[in-house]
Amino acid sequence: EATSDRLIGGTWTDVAHVTNEGAELVEGSSTVRRINEDAYNLYYMRYSGGSAYKYCETDHVGLHIGPSSPVEGEGAFQHGSVMTVTEEEYTMLQFDRFLDILQRVQTLGHTFAIRHCANSAATLLYPATYLDMVRPGIALYGHFPDGNMDPALCDLQPVMEVKSRVVTVRTVPAGTPVSYGRTNVLQRQTRLAVVPIGYGDGYCRGFSNRLSVLFPGGQAPVTGRVCMDMCMVDVTDLPEVTEGSVAVIYGHTENGEQPVEAGATVMNTISYELLCVLTRRIPRIYR
Repeated sequence: EATSDRLIGGTWTDVAHVTNEGAELVEGSSTVRRINEDAYNLYYMRYSGGSAYKYCETDHVGLHIGPSSPVEGEGAFQHGSVMTVTEEEYTMLQFDRFLDILQRVQTLGHTFAIRHCANSAATLLYPATYLDMVRPGIALYGHFPDGNMDPALCDLQPVMEVKSRVVTVRTVPAGTPVSYGRTNVLQRQTRLAVVPIGYGDGYCRGFSNRLSVLFPGGQAPVTGRVCMDMCMVDVTDLPEVTEGSVAVIYGHTENGEQPVEAGATVMNTISYELLCVLTRRIPRIYR
Protein backbone atom coordinates (compact mmCIF):
# COMPACT_ATOMS: atom_id res chain seq x y z
CA GLU A 1 0.00 0.00 0.00
CA ALA A 2 1.59 3.24 -1.13
CA THR A 3 -0.48 5.43 1.17
CA SER A 4 -3.75 5.51 3.07
CA ASP A 5 -4.91 9.09 3.42
CA ARG A 6 -7.99 10.39 5.19
CA LEU A 7 -9.24 12.50 2.35
CA ILE A 8 -11.61 14.55 4.46
CA GLY A 9 -11.39 14.84 8.24
CA GLY A 10 -13.90 16.05 10.83
CA THR A 11 -16.79 14.42 12.62
CA TRP A 12 -17.20 12.08 9.65
CA THR A 13 -14.61 10.92 7.15
CA ASP A 14 -14.25 9.58 3.65
CA VAL A 15 -11.41 7.07 3.64
CA ALA A 16 -9.73 5.75 0.51
CA HIS A 17 -6.97 3.15 0.37
CA VAL A 18 -4.64 4.01 -2.50
CA THR A 19 -2.45 1.17 -3.72
CA ASN A 20 -0.34 0.44 -6.78
CA GLU A 21 -3.30 -1.48 -8.24
CA GLY A 22 -5.86 1.31 -7.85
CA ALA A 23 -7.91 3.32 -5.42
CA GLU A 24 -10.74 1.85 -3.39
CA LEU A 25 -13.37 3.97 -1.65
CA VAL A 26 -13.99 2.46 1.76
CA GLU A 27 -16.79 4.69 3.05
CA GLY A 28 -18.34 8.07 2.55
CA SER A 29 -19.46 10.11 -0.41
CA SER A 30 -16.35 10.47 -2.53
CA THR A 31 -15.32 8.74 -5.71
CA VAL A 32 -11.69 8.02 -6.52
CA ARG A 33 -10.40 7.06 -9.97
CA ARG A 34 -6.86 6.21 -11.00
CA ILE A 35 -5.67 8.46 -13.84
CA ASN A 36 -2.08 7.25 -14.19
CA GLU A 37 0.55 5.26 -12.36
CA ASP A 38 1.07 7.86 -9.67
CA ALA A 39 -2.12 9.90 -9.47
CA TYR A 40 -5.79 9.54 -8.66
CA ASN A 41 -8.82 11.75 -9.16
CA LEU A 42 -11.04 12.61 -6.23
CA TYR A 43 -14.66 13.77 -6.53
CA TYR A 44 -15.87 14.87 -3.13
CA MET A 45 -19.45 15.52 -2.01
CA ARG A 46 -20.17 17.51 1.13
CA TYR A 47 -23.48 17.79 2.98
CA SER A 48 -23.66 21.21 4.56
CA GLY A 49 -26.80 20.87 6.65
CA GLY A 50 -29.68 18.71 7.71
CA SER A 51 -29.86 15.95 10.29
CA ALA A 52 -29.76 13.17 7.69
CA TYR A 53 -25.99 13.47 7.50
CA LYS A 54 -23.39 14.18 10.11
CA TYR A 55 -22.04 17.69 9.99
CA CYS A 56 -18.44 18.17 8.98
CA GLU A 57 -16.79 21.00 10.92
CA THR A 58 -14.74 23.19 8.61
CA ASP A 59 -11.94 23.54 11.18
CA HIS A 60 -10.92 19.95 10.43
CA VAL A 61 -11.35 19.87 6.70
CA GLY A 62 -8.28 19.16 4.68
CA LEU A 63 -5.99 18.46 7.59
CA HIS A 64 -5.39 14.94 6.33
CA ILE A 65 -4.75 15.84 2.70
CA GLY A 66 -1.03 16.02 2.44
CA PRO A 67 0.75 17.94 -0.33
CA SER A 68 2.43 14.70 -1.45
CA SER A 69 -0.82 12.75 -1.70
CA PRO A 70 -1.34 10.98 -5.06
CA VAL A 71 -4.98 12.08 -4.99
CA GLU A 72 -5.84 15.02 -7.26
CA GLY A 73 -9.08 16.96 -6.96
CA GLU A 74 -11.39 16.57 -9.98
CA GLY A 75 -14.61 17.94 -8.55
CA ALA A 76 -16.33 19.04 -5.38
CA PHE A 77 -19.98 19.73 -4.75
CA GLN A 78 -22.28 20.66 -1.93
CA HIS A 79 -25.73 19.21 -1.27
CA GLY A 80 -27.57 21.85 0.72
CA SER A 81 -30.48 21.03 2.99
CA VAL A 82 -32.30 24.32 2.30
CA MET A 83 -31.99 26.69 -0.65
CA THR A 84 -35.43 28.28 -0.86
CA VAL A 85 -36.76 31.79 -1.26
CA THR A 86 -37.60 32.02 2.45
CA GLU A 87 -34.18 30.77 3.63
CA GLU A 88 -31.71 33.13 1.99
CA GLU A 89 -29.62 33.60 5.13
CA TYR A 90 -29.17 29.89 5.75
CA THR A 91 -28.64 29.20 2.06
CA MET A 92 -25.73 31.60 1.99
CA LEU A 93 -24.39 30.21 5.28
CA GLN A 94 -24.17 26.77 3.64
CA PHE A 95 -22.53 28.28 0.58
CA ASP A 96 -19.98 30.10 2.73
CA ARG A 97 -19.13 26.85 4.52
CA PHE A 98 -18.53 25.15 1.19
CA LEU A 99 -16.28 27.99 -0.01
CA ASP A 100 -14.41 27.81 3.29
CA ILE A 101 -13.68 24.14 2.71
CA LEU A 102 -12.41 24.79 -0.79
CA GLN A 103 -10.18 27.60 0.48
CA ARG A 104 -8.68 25.45 3.23
CA VAL A 105 -7.94 22.63 0.83
CA GLN A 106 -6.42 25.09 -1.65
CA THR A 107 -3.97 26.31 1.00
CA LEU A 108 -2.64 22.74 1.06
CA GLY A 109 -2.03 22.87 -2.67
CA HIS A 110 -5.17 21.07 -3.84
CA THR A 111 -7.86 22.51 -6.09
CA PHE A 112 -10.98 21.14 -7.77
CA ALA A 113 -11.54 21.72 -11.47
CA ILE A 114 -15.32 21.54 -11.15
CA ARG A 115 -17.18 23.07 -8.20
CA HIS A 116 -20.94 23.19 -7.98
CA CYS A 117 -23.73 23.52 -5.45
CA ALA A 118 -26.67 25.21 -7.23
CA ASN A 119 -29.72 22.96 -7.33
CA SER A 120 -32.98 24.05 -9.01
CA ALA A 121 -33.84 26.56 -6.31
CA ALA A 122 -30.37 28.10 -6.19
CA THR A 123 -30.18 28.17 -9.99
CA LEU A 124 -33.36 30.24 -10.09
CA LEU A 125 -32.73 32.40 -7.02
CA TYR A 126 -29.03 32.68 -6.16
CA PRO A 127 -26.65 33.33 -9.10
CA ALA A 128 -23.77 33.79 -6.66
CA THR A 129 -23.79 30.03 -6.07
CA TYR A 130 -23.21 29.04 -9.69
CA LEU A 131 -19.42 28.53 -9.49
CA ASP A 132 -18.36 26.26 -12.39
CA MET A 133 -21.71 24.74 -13.24
CA VAL A 134 -25.26 24.29 -11.97
CA ARG A 135 -27.33 21.14 -11.52
CA PRO A 136 -31.05 21.88 -11.78
CA GLY A 137 -33.19 18.84 -11.11
CA ILE A 138 -36.94 19.24 -10.83
CA ALA A 139 -36.82 22.49 -12.81
CA LEU A 140 -35.77 20.45 -15.84
CA TYR A 141 -39.10 18.67 -15.53
CA GLY A 142 -40.93 21.98 -15.55
CA HIS A 143 -41.74 22.31 -11.86
CA PHE A 144 -40.64 24.84 -9.28
CA PRO A 145 -38.83 23.33 -6.29
CA ASP A 146 -40.60 25.66 -3.88
CA GLY A 147 -44.25 26.66 -3.94
CA ASN A 148 -43.32 30.12 -2.66
CA MET A 149 -41.39 30.97 -5.81
CA ASP A 150 -42.66 33.64 -8.15
CA PRO A 151 -43.70 31.95 -11.45
CA ALA A 152 -42.35 35.02 -13.24
CA LEU A 153 -38.82 33.84 -12.37
CA CYS A 154 -38.88 31.37 -15.23
CA ASP A 155 -41.44 30.12 -17.73
CA LEU A 156 -41.31 26.51 -16.62
CA GLN A 157 -43.51 24.11 -18.56
CA PRO A 158 -44.18 20.62 -17.16
CA VAL A 159 -42.77 17.96 -19.46
CA MET A 160 -45.16 15.28 -18.23
CA GLU A 161 -48.90 14.80 -18.47
CA VAL A 162 -50.88 11.92 -17.02
CA LYS A 163 -54.05 10.96 -18.82
CA SER A 164 -56.61 8.21 -18.72
CA ARG A 165 -59.88 7.36 -20.48
CA VAL A 166 -63.36 7.00 -19.04
CA VAL A 167 -64.41 3.35 -19.09
CA THR A 168 -68.08 3.88 -18.29
CA VAL A 169 -70.59 6.56 -17.28
CA ARG A 170 -73.63 5.78 -15.19
CA THR A 171 -76.48 7.87 -13.85
CA VAL A 172 -77.27 7.02 -10.23
CA PRO A 173 -79.98 8.38 -7.91
CA ALA A 174 -79.61 10.74 -4.97
CA GLY A 175 -78.84 8.94 -1.72
CA THR A 176 -76.44 6.47 -3.37
CA PRO A 177 -73.18 5.93 -1.42
CA VAL A 178 -70.14 5.93 -3.68
CA SER A 179 -67.10 3.66 -3.34
CA TYR A 180 -65.58 2.07 -0.24
CA GLY A 181 -66.46 3.39 3.17
CA ARG A 182 -69.54 5.34 2.01
CA THR A 183 -67.57 8.58 2.40
CA ASN A 184 -69.73 10.34 -0.18
CA VAL A 185 -73.52 9.92 -0.32
CA LEU A 186 -74.88 11.65 -3.40
CA GLN A 187 -77.07 14.67 -2.74
CA ARG A 188 -78.56 14.65 -6.26
CA GLN A 189 -79.03 12.39 -9.23
CA THR A 190 -75.50 12.16 -10.57
CA ARG A 191 -73.65 11.09 -13.69
CA LEU A 192 -70.60 9.22 -12.45
CA ALA A 193 -67.67 8.48 -14.74
CA VAL A 194 -65.31 5.67 -13.85
CA VAL A 195 -61.66 6.51 -14.59
CA PRO A 196 -59.21 3.57 -14.46
CA ILE A 197 -56.49 5.07 -12.28
CA GLY A 198 -56.03 4.53 -8.57
CA TYR A 199 -53.51 4.35 -5.78
CA GLY A 200 -52.01 1.25 -7.41
CA ASP A 201 -50.87 3.67 -10.13
CA GLY A 202 -49.71 6.35 -7.70
CA TYR A 203 -52.92 8.37 -7.72
CA CYS A 204 -53.17 8.88 -3.99
CA ARG A 205 -56.06 7.61 -1.89
CA GLY A 206 -55.85 10.94 -0.06
CA PHE A 207 -57.32 12.60 -3.17
CA SER A 208 -60.69 11.05 -2.32
CA ASN A 209 -63.40 13.74 -2.33
CA ARG A 210 -60.67 16.41 -2.45
CA LEU A 211 -59.25 16.67 -5.97
CA SER A 212 -60.61 16.87 -9.50
CA VAL A 213 -59.96 15.33 -12.90
CA LEU A 214 -59.84 17.63 -15.91
CA PHE A 215 -61.88 17.34 -19.10
CA PRO A 216 -62.01 19.82 -21.98
CA GLY A 217 -65.25 21.20 -20.57
CA GLY A 218 -64.00 21.67 -17.03
CA GLN A 219 -63.22 19.99 -13.72
CA ALA A 220 -64.93 16.83 -12.47
CA PRO A 221 -64.51 16.27 -8.72
CA VAL A 222 -63.32 12.91 -7.46
CA THR A 223 -66.34 11.40 -5.73
CA GLY A 224 -65.93 8.81 -3.00
CA ARG A 225 -62.79 6.88 -2.15
CA VAL A 226 -60.03 6.44 -4.71
CA CYS A 227 -59.69 2.67 -5.21
CA MET A 228 -56.60 0.66 -6.07
CA ASP A 229 -57.37 0.59 -9.79
CA MET A 230 -59.99 3.27 -10.39
CA CYS A 231 -61.79 6.33 -9.16
CA MET A 232 -65.20 7.85 -9.74
CA VAL A 233 -65.72 11.46 -10.81
CA ASP A 234 -68.89 13.56 -11.00
CA VAL A 235 -69.53 14.60 -14.62
CA THR A 236 -73.13 15.71 -14.14
CA ASP A 237 -72.23 19.20 -15.34
CA LEU A 238 -70.15 17.88 -18.23
CA PRO A 239 -72.66 16.19 -20.52
CA GLU A 240 -70.08 15.81 -23.28
CA VAL A 241 -68.12 13.30 -21.17
CA THR A 242 -68.87 9.75 -22.30
CA GLU A 243 -67.18 6.38 -22.42
CA GLY A 244 -63.76 6.87 -24.01
CA SER A 245 -63.41 10.54 -23.11
CA VAL A 246 -59.87 11.59 -22.18
CA ALA A 247 -59.46 12.46 -18.51
CA VAL A 248 -56.46 14.62 -17.63
CA ILE A 249 -55.07 13.54 -14.27
CA TYR A 250 -52.10 15.95 -14.35
CA GLY A 251 -51.77 18.37 -17.22
CA HIS A 252 -53.85 20.88 -19.13
CA THR A 253 -56.53 21.36 -21.74
CA GLU A 254 -57.41 24.43 -23.77
CA ASN A 255 -59.76 25.49 -20.96
CA GLY A 256 -57.72 24.86 -17.84
CA GLU A 257 -55.06 22.90 -16.03
CA GLN A 258 -54.73 20.29 -13.32
CA PRO A 259 -51.17 20.70 -12.00
CA VAL A 260 -49.29 18.22 -9.88
CA GLU A 261 -48.91 21.01 -7.35
CA ALA A 262 -52.68 20.96 -6.71
CA GLY A 263 -52.41 17.36 -5.61
CA ALA A 264 -49.37 18.17 -3.48
CA THR A 265 -51.34 20.87 -1.68
CA VAL A 266 -54.17 18.42 -0.97
CA MET A 267 -51.69 15.88 0.40
CA ASN A 268 -49.64 18.48 2.31
CA THR A 269 -46.53 17.33 0.51
CA ILE A 270 -44.28 18.41 -2.35
CA SER A 271 -44.62 17.87 -6.07
CA TYR A 272 -41.47 15.72 -6.02
CA GLU A 273 -43.30 13.01 -4.11
CA LEU A 274 -46.28 12.83 -6.46
CA LEU A 275 -43.99 12.69 -9.48
CA CYS A 276 -42.03 9.84 -7.91
CA VAL A 277 -44.96 7.66 -6.80
CA LEU A 278 -46.39 7.17 -10.29
CA THR A 279 -45.93 3.45 -10.81
CA ARG A 280 -44.72 1.41 -13.76
CA ARG A 281 -48.27 0.29 -14.44
CA ILE A 282 -48.79 3.58 -16.24
CA PRO A 283 -47.52 3.30 -19.83
CA ARG A 284 -44.93 5.93 -20.78
CA ILE A 285 -45.15 7.66 -24.15
CA TYR A 286 -42.11 9.80 -25.01
CA ARG A 287 -42.32 12.53 -27.63
